Amino acid sequence: PISSSWWLGDGAFELEVEAPPNTRATIRVPKLGRAEPSITEGGEPVWPGAAAGARPGIARVFEEAETVAFEVGSGRYSFCSLLGDSLEGGPR
Repeated sequence: PISSSWWLGDGAFELEVEAPPNTRATIRVPKLGRAEPSITEGGEPVWPGAAAGARPGIARVFEEAETVAFEVGSGRYSFCSLLGDSLEGGPR
């Protein structure tokens, strides 16, 4: 099964996802009210402006109304989006 966990705090939203072998997934990172969120995967920028293939396993990147979506193949992914001051919380 696909597994995920997330953390909201320390000025960032972090999302960890693992897709098992021979699977594909669409990972949606919430914008959390930001018009231009700054998102990294594995510490490397993937939004805004990064093309698909900027990081191993990411086949497609596209913007939706409330999220930035990443179509990925099997593997482990670690996304991070910087936040404004008012959105910090705790683990879920």
